[in-house]
Amino acid sequence: MMKNYLTMKKLLANLKLTKREFNEKGQILLFVIIILGILLFILLAILVTVRTDIKETALEREYEQGYSVAEEELFKIGADGLAAWKDDANETQLLPGMEFFQFCEGADECYLECGLGDGGNSCVVVKVTNIFNIHGMTINQDETLEVDVEGTTVTLDISWTGDAEAMSVILVCKNNVSNTYPSKRAAVCQPVTAAGNCGLPGTIDGFITVAQAQGSLPGENDWPLNLKGIHGCSSDDPQILRLRAIGGEAIGVSVYTEGGGNLANPQMVEVRVQAFPEGGTATEDISAPEVYTLSMLNKRLPSLFDYVLFVANDSVTKP
Repeated sequence: MMKNYLTMKKLLANLKLTKREFNEKGQILLFVIIILGILLFILLAILVTVRTDIKETALEREYEQGYSVAEEELFKIGADGLAAWKDDANETQLLPGMEFFQFCEGADECYLECGLGDGGNSCVVVKVTNIFNIHGMTINQDETLEVDVEGTTVTLDISWTGDAEAMSVILVCKNNVSNTYPSKRAAVCQPVTAAGNCGLPGTIDGFITVAQAQGSLPGENDWPLNLKGIHGCSSDDPQILRLRAIGGEAIGVSVYTEGGGNLANPQMVEVRVQAFPEGGTATEDISAPEVYTLSMLNKRLPSLFDYVLFVANDSVTKP
């Protein structure tokens, strides 16, 4: 009897030991699973990061290639002119329904040229937009900017910043009866505390403010920014407005009709070149860098023209 009891006690002791070992082994297994899960998560994160870096590197390379192609085409257009570029390039005018036309929004003319870049896989979309005002232009000291005001018979708004203390303004008109080109002149300052003082104490003789130049007081005939009726061109047709910076560089020169409207004729042209470097397909996930330039449409008459107006006593006769 005593022997059986001892045997049973020993078996129970062995059973408890086995259970303890089982619990320890289970804890170790759970710990190993957690560690493996953490390592797997880190590995997946590394793979995702590497994949993202590879994709970003590829997109950056595509962007640089596309930017180079777009810049080269814009340089050709700037150097040779748009007409010469169209003659030399193998371009297609984009029309509604054609691939890439969705990138032409707002443009007056839109063209597609392919076969560019290394391997000839790149395409460019060239967008040409005429602008009926002048904005953001720079006039160096004593340099002249010319505005086409033919057909514009309202008051003009002009503004600028920079070191230029004033602007010399000449309005050239056309008298269709006498076949002459009369002109009006004024030296215009930005609006300051005193009328026409160009930022200096007192009033400088011969200078008026922009506000005065845009005025409509009866009897004043020497304010060239006002193209209405008895002012400016009187009964003649306005032709060109010539602006010359006085005292420094004029930055951000802008010319609109009164209230910020457009002039009758286009003044500037904006050319945008957008490149599609990979395979020439218009897909959303391809980098499509864009470069642009802004330039005056009309060639400027030389400064000698202003001297001719002065010598001719404000009226040039056409032979």
